This record gives sequence, structure tokens and C-alpha cells, in this order.
Amino acid sequence: RSVAAKHSSYMKVESTTITCNAVASTCEKSGAWEKTLQLMGVMVQSSMKPDTISFTTAVSSCEKVGEWREALHLTRAMSRRSVQMDMLSFNAVISAYEKGSEWVKALQLFGMMAQSKVGLDTVSFSAAISACEKGGKWKDALQLVSLMKRSRIESNSVTFSAAISACEKCGWWEKALQLHSEMACSKVELDVITFSALISACEKRGEWEKAFWLLSVMVQAKLQLDVIALNAVGSACEKGGKWEMAFQLFDAMVRTKANLNTVTFNTAISACGKSCEWKRALHIFRVMVRSKVERSTVTFNAAIGDR
Repeated sequence: RSVAAKHSSYMKVESTTITCNAVASTCEKSGAWEKTLQLMGVMVQSSMKPDTISFTTAVSSCEKVGEWREALHLTRAMSRRSVQMDMLSFNAVISAYEKGSEWVKALQLFGMMAQSKVGLDTVSFSAAISACEKGGKWKDALQLVSLMKRSRIESNSVTFSAAISACEKCGWWEKALQLHSEMACSKVELDVITFSALISACEKRGEWEKAFWLLSVMVQAKLQLDVIALNAVGSACEKGGKWEMAFQLFDAMVRTKANLNTVTFNTAISACGKSCEWKRALHIFRVMVRSKVERSTVTFNAAIGDR
């Protein structure tokens, strides 16, 4: 009878833990991270024993809103309670670090994960590569891409986008285009953010032909052209000495009522300066004033230089 009573008590606690995990999961999916932590507190203070699922759900809830410090606190609590971390737990914490721009901590945890028996998956690599990209560690990002290939782990749009963005920040446009080709071969769908990073990588080197080609691919894919991509193409034309093309692109953006910003106008005015089109520069400056777009030092320097 005593054994039966203990078994009944165990089943009750287990059942309650499962119920709390289910509620916590609902909170996590709805973005209510504070409610998730409150529920964890209730579980800890009661006779219930939070398990791997409990902690993983709480960590994931914090990760989604960038609360990496809370995620770290939960990870330490897991260790104190001898609750084993699984792949989902590791991934959630790495992602939390990545969103908090704590790329060093993200890579350290990624290394621990690689040395453990948990293993690595697409999410692990994507978060680590994204952390490298945010930390300006583009070489580390590309090394992780190579390791991912050797490990035969499938890449996704997040992985490629982060790696391409890392290339864009260091102006390595050839490698960025190589990754673009690999995406196409892997049949990974490209989004606006990826294209914008590719075009920006070409822009930094004045590769206007490649930038225009990528813009045409975006149009063919029926992706919405954002101001970042359009500005990058215009800047590539300006840097490549294709001023008339930069003007045409600017005029098209005005006609289509695109969301013009300071960079858009600065690029057009700078192109005017290089082509000695001072009257056009003043016209663009007036349009900028009428549009109530913020002027910068670059704007005034370019406009004055055109005179």
C-alpha cells in the first residue's frame, strides 16, 4: 500500500509538471516570456520538478525577445538542478546570445555543444553564423559554413543570409555571389534581406553590373523591392561612374513613390557632383526639402561641391 501511495504521488507530480509545461509552451508561443518565467518560479517553489522541457521552453521564450541574461540564468539553474541540456536548450541559448549581440558567448556555447554528445543541427549553425556576422567576424562565419558542409548538415535561408551579410560587411562580393549560387543549387529560397545584402556587397566594390543583375533577379522573383536594395544599386552606379543610370533609378523611385530616405538623395546628389550636373543636384535637393527627408553633412557637402 505504501508503494502504491508513493506511485500515486509520483504520478500526480509528473502529471502536474506536464500540465505546467503545456501552459508554459502556450505562453512561449504567444511571446509572454514573463508569464513563462512566473510559471517556472511556481514550479520551483512547489513540489514539482522542472524537467528539460520546462527549462527549454522558458529559455526559448526568453530567446525570442532577446532576453539573453534571463536565458543564461535559466541555463545555470538547469546545471544546479542537474537537469540535462538537450539540443533545443543549447540552440535556444545560442540564439538568445546572438540576438543580444553576445557573439563571444554564443560561439563558446556552440563549442561546448560541438564537444558534447548532443550534436549540432541547422539551427545551431545558423545562430552561431548569425552571431559571427553581428560581431563582424566574417572569417569565422565562413569557416562555420564550411564546417556545416563537411558535417553534411543542411543549410537554410537564415544560414546563407547571415553568411552573405558577413561578406557584405567586409566587401567580399565574390564570396557573397558564390554563396548566392550555392543557395540556388540547394534550392533555398532567397528573400529581400538576402538580396539586399548581396547588392550591398557589390555596391561596396562599385560592381554596378552585378548589382543591377541582382535587382533584375529580384524583379523576376516578384520580390518587393525595398529602399535598401534600391539605394545600394544607385550607390553602385555612382561609384562605378554610371551616373546617368543612377539618375534614372532615382527618377524611377520618385515616380513609383518609393520610400526615399537620406541615403537615396545623397547618392543622387553625389552622382550629380561627379558628372558636373549642378542644376540637377539643386533640383534633387529641393525635392529632398519638399519631401521632408532629413539632410546630413554628406548632403550639404555634396550639394555645395556641385556648385
